[in-house]
Amino acid sequence: MTLLGALAAVFTPHKLAAELEPVDVELVLAIDVSGSVDWQEAELQRDGYIQVIESLEFVKVIKPCFLGKIAVTYIEWMEEGYQTEVVD
Repeated sequence: MTLLGALAAVFTPHKLAAELEPVDVELVLAIDVSGSVDWQEAELQRDGYIQVIESLEFVKVIKPCFLGKIAVTYIEWMEEGYQTEVVD
């Protein structure tokens, strides 16, 4: 599956309710977890995103925005066709 296919699968009709909530930014994190990435490297990526999103610096960037809200979707995908939406 291509990255474009993975992203298209995320924006399915069951997501329509989320589209009604106005936000400043819609952020999609599409993470490659194919065979070239071992489990330790994948875990390092996940932990890095968690640390950033939970950080005070990140909150300081979002708060002054017009609405002070963002939407985040985290997807793990690989070329072999596997994908999973981990966090929406």
